[in-house]
Amino acid sequence: MSSIPTEQNKEKYLRMQYSARVCYNFTEMINELIWLFCILGFIINNISSLKTILGDVLPFVSAGLTICIFIGGELLGSNAIKLGAAFRKYIDYNLFYLKADNYCGYNESELIDKSLYICDLREKDSTVRMQNSGHDSIKGVRNWYIDIDSIEDKQQLIFECQKQNSWFDRKISKVQQVAFGIILLFIISILLIINRNQTISTIIISVLPAISLIIKVIKELLMYSKYNNLMSKMEFLINTTSNVTDERIMQIQKLIDERRSMNFVSINLIHNLFSIKLHERHAKINNQKQEP
Repeated sequence: MSSIPTEQNKEKYLRMQYSARVCYNFTEMINELIWLFCILGFIINNISSLKTILGDVLPFVSAGLTICIFIGGELLGSNAIKLGAAFRKYIDYNLFYLKADNYCGYNESELIDKSLYICDLREKDSTVRMQNSGHDSIKGVRNWYIDIDSIEDKQQLIFECQKQNSWFDRKISKVQQVAFGIILLFIISILLIINRNQTISTIIISVLPAISLIIKVIKELLMYSKYNNLMSKMEFLINTTSNVTDERIMQIQKLIDERRSMNFVSINLIHNLFSIKLHERHAKINNQKQEP
């Protein structure tokens, strides 16, 4: 029997799982701040007292500030995503005995050092979450891959772990896609209401403060499109696999690596609301599959 069920709970891997979560959570916090400033930039432009003081300059000042914050935030988020993806790649490639020249530009020593630093910096939280699993109210990183103890074949076990990566992300992604579609419709509706019966030049000036917000929404939707494309490729490989081979495992893993490296994270609120329910549903599916 493969050692993955026990190996995944070694302290080194738990530290890296926790550190990866910290990186992705940091990116989500940056993402939320970008949303906040983009929305504030749009609101500030419609404050009458500021319009009186700054006049026609206000839309350009507001747009300039939000664009700078947008670009800076995206760069910070990209760096955190890269490190988080490196941690997850290290864990999978070592658990699955796959070959890797490097881990998203990092080597093993760098990742071990960074995981130790992150866990020391957040000692209390890391201790709790390294003890807890995804089933607990304070969600942890123990037993990252679930319901795999009974699988004896090594390749089939790795394949099941990859399927879990795809299944959980796909479910949460669908909820987020609906949420962003609603947000985009709301923004367009507000802009149309505010600028009804206005001249083209007035509309352009009034839309300027919302340009970062519009770019942000479009960027998120494009990332969703790329994300869903990757997930579709992954699901196709998974669903058409009748005989698990090393080649097929590597094909799927490369798609997982690419997805993890995207500057795209699940909204924490949505993840927290659905994570425990998805773990419970996955357990029920496995239990029913094993029933005679």
